[in-house]
Amino acid sequence: MQLEDFFNQQNIVDLSFFNFDNAITAAYFANSDLEILKVNENFKSFFPVLGNVTNAYFPDVLQQLGVQAEQIETFVSELESVGTVLIPTVHITVDGQDRVFSLLSTRTHNDM
Repeated sequence: MQLEDFFNQQNIVDLSFFNFDNAITAAYFANSDLEILKVNENFKSFFPVLGNVTNAYFPDVLQQLGVQAEQIETFVSELESVGTVLIPTVHITVDGQDRVFSLLSTRTHNDM
């Protein structure tokens, strides 16, 4: 691998996301328009009903999982205004079972 390969945008995403491979959390990476670029294996196993979510608008994914509109609006507005949002309880139905998750999302910025 050449030095300039490290600065390739996809390589930066892959390297940044590497730490989430063994995490116990479901992690996603989205662009500034909230379109999902990458998810970890836990995300796929927690939400198998979603299938491939690459390029999906994250608030639409939340809606598909049954998250209430008010929580989705809070998610979008706080992420936009504050740059980070924590929704401590998100009730989701997956395969007919009610589950409770916490959602923590943070905007990051890279000058590259």
